[in-house]
Amino acid sequence: MLQSGADGGAAAGAPMDTLTFTGRYSMAASETAWRLSDQALEWTSAKGAGAVPLAQIFQVRVFDMPRVTLPLMGGAQLTPSFRQCVVQAHGTRTLKLISTHYQSLGAFEDRAATFEPFVKALIARTAEANPQARFFEGAPGLVWAVWLGALIVCLAGAAFGIAVAVEGLRLGAGDHWGEVLGGLVFAGVCAINIRTIWGMVRSGRRRQLASPTPV
Repeated sequence: MLQSGADGGAAAGAPMDTLTFTGRYSMAASETAWRLSDQALEWTSAKGAGAVPLAQIFQVRVFDMPRVTLPLMGGAQLTPSFRQCVVQAHGTRTLKLISTHYQSLGAFEDRAATFEPFVKALIARTAEANPQARFFEGAPGLVWAVWLGALIVCLAGAAFGIAVAVEGLRLGAGDHWGEVLGGLVFAGVCAINIRTIWGMVRSGRRRQLASPTPV
C-alpha cells in the first residue's frame, strides 16, 4: 500500500532524479518504457511515444487486482495478482501501469520493486505540480460493484450447489449420485473464488490519499 507521508523529500528548488519503469500490460500490448522527471510523465513503445506535463494530471488511482486461475484446469494461473496505477490527465488518453510484466500466456514477471517507488514518486511530484490533483487508493466504484456482485453470485452458487447435493442425498445417493456430485463440484468451484473476491471487496473500497511530499 502506498503511504502518503514522505521519507526524504528533495530540498526546495533542487532538481529531482529521473525515474524509469518498463513493462508490458498484456499479450495485446507492446512493452512500454516510462520516464518520470519533475516536470512530465513520458512513455515510449513500439506503437509510439508521448508525454504529459505533471501539472495536467488531475487524478491518480492505485489498486490491487486479484490472481485469476482456472479451477477446472487444475488451478492453472491465467494472470497473477498485481498492482495497477491509472493516471488521468487533460489532453491525453487514460494511462495505465501495472506491477507485472507479461512474458507469455500465463507467465508474468513481478516488477513491484521498481513499480512501487515509481508510482510513489509520480503521486508526490504530481501533487507538487498540481495541488488540485486527487489521489486514490482502491478500485473505481464500478469495478468494486462488479466484485461485490461476483461475491453475491458465488455465495448464492455455493448455497445452491450444497442444496442440490443435500436433496440428492435425501432422495437416495445411489439413484441420484449425479446430482450429489454435480452439486458438490459446483459448490466447490464457487467456494474457491469466495475468499479471493471477498478480499478484493474488503480492501478495494476507494479512499483518498492525503497530499504527499515530493520525492
